[in-house]
Amino acid sequence: MMKLYSLQDSLQFKEYMDVLKEEHISCYSKESESGEYLKIPSDFSSYGTDLYIDDENQKKAKTLLKNLRQRWDLEEMQSGWKEDEEIQQAEKTEDSWKKSGLTALKTICILFVCGVLLFGIWMML
Repeated sequence: MMKLYSLQDSLQFKEYMDVLKEEHISCYSKESESGEYLKIPSDFSSYGTDLYIDDENQKKAKTLLKNLRQRWDLEEMQSGWKEDEEIQQAEKTEDSWKKSGLTALKTICILFVCGVLLFGIWMML
C-alpha cells in the first residue's frame, strides 16, 4: 500500500473514499501524525487524514480522483459565474434606482423653482 493523499477536509476525504470504493479499489485511511489522539475527544484533527491505495491500482485511483477534483473546480467556477451575474444584476438594479431617485429629485427642484417664480409674479400683481 502507498500513501496517495493527505486531506484536511473530512467531506472531501469521504467523497474520495466513496469514489474509490465504487470502482472496487481497495483503500484505507489513517490519521496523520498524532491526529488519532486529537480526533478521539473532538472528532476533528488538524493534521488531516492520509489516504492509502493498493500499489496495483495507483494509476487508476489517481486518474479518478483527478477527474473528481476537476469536476469540483468546474462546479466552483460555474457557481462563481452565477454569483458574478447576480452581483452585476444587483448593481444594474441599484444603478437604475439611483437614476430614478435623481430624476425625481430634479423634477421636485424644477417644480419648486417654478412655484417660487409663480408666487413672485403673483405677489407683484
